[in-house]
Amino acid sequence: MMKRIIYALCTLVLTLLSLSLTACHKEEDALMTTLQLQVVGQDMIVEQIIASADLSNLNTSEVTSISITSGDGTTLSTLRGIYRITMQGTVTYRLSDGSQHTRRFRAAQDLVDVSRKHGNQVRLTLHLL
Repeated sequence: MMKRIIYALCTLVLTLLSLSLTACHKEEDALMTTLQLQVVGQDMIVEQIIASADLSNLNTSEVTSISITSGDGTTLSTLRGIYRITMQGTVTYRLSDGSQHTRRFRAAQDLVDVSRKHGNQVRLTLHLL
């Protein structure tokens, strides 16, 4: 009879101890992250883009559409996951001889990993049309 009481008490103490240890664990499963998109070109300096971009989350099939109207890219908040990114618009760029040009472009990249909590960066290479 004494062994059963000691066994029951030990079981109760171990159960309470395990519950207290798991209750103290801080669980952080952030679903959102930031993504920095930058458009780059070969043999040119991108000065400004005016474009629309579609970010297709391959995990959830959700599509996010954004507009970019300044600089060479943007930073946005999005769900963590694997993306396909497509972009099209107008780019103003400067060549090494100093001449400035404006043309239409497209850019795309598949299997973009946006799974880190912070610091996700994507450099899309533009293709002039």
